[in-house]
Amino acid sequence: MEGCTEREATEWRERAKGLLKGPTIDPVTTEPGLLEGLSEWERAVEIVEGDIVDIQRCDVLLQDFSLLNRQYIGTAFETRIGYMQGKMVVAVHPEGHPWLTYHCDAVFRRLEDACEFINRM
Repeated sequence: MEGCTEREATEWRERAKGLLKGPTIDPVTTEPGLLEGLSEWERAVEIVEGDIVDIQRCDVLLQDFSLLNRQYIGTAFETRIGYMQGKMVVAVHPEGHPWLTYHCDAVFRRLEDACEFINRM
């Protein structure tokens, strides 16, 4: 999530892990030093291909777009990939958005509501 602090990028994930009943996959959790020493291209391959594998492994993709005026480039691509793979995609966005409505099974304004929806499945 470009333009976000590390705390902003990880805090919602920790909250979601606490709210969700089932196991979770956190794409931000990597081994320390895993990407060190790689070229820009090699880092991109590791990050993108790793995220795609995570999407393939999951049953539900929970996406957070709640911080306005941030660049959600990776999150938007992940949403589209999940949609194309037929995954259940649930998003959080405080105002809603036509692209999310189209690509997601459900869009909520609050993380708590999104997690409650997933838990009822």
